[in-house]
Amino acid sequence: ILCVPTFYLLGGSVRYLIFGVLCVAAFSYLIYSIASDLISGVMLQLTLSLGLCFVCGCMYPVHFFPASIQNLSAWLPAGLVRTCMTGAFFYGSAGNSGWILLTYSAGIFLLTLLVRKLRMVYAKGVRL
Repeated sequence: ILCVPTFYLLGGSVRYLIFGVLCVAAFSYLIYSIASDLISGVMLQLTLSLGLCFVCGCMYPVHFFPASIQNLSAWLPAGLVRTCMTGAFFYGSAGNSGWILLTYSAGIFLLTLLVRKLRMVYAKGVRL
């Protein structure tokens, strides 16, 4: 019997899974960069992640929300990850969601670098 790795059977779905992990990692890095200490970072991460997952349909079907919330959730990071994963695993392609997810990841990461740079500058007492 030939053992084929499961990622080979999924085809291009692994690529979208990696895109989703990058977006979630960039978002987590941003949250921990904003927080002042470890405990506040964990609490902020938990609160924002659970709130975003709820609104974006990861824990509760998004179709039960009003149309305005559905439209908003489609453009939030958790909503894009959900859309990308759903498209990749059920339909074989995520369309443009993968590229939008990569753009979000890059934007969030650049914002994180800006936040960290500003925190370092203000920690030294230097004004811009």
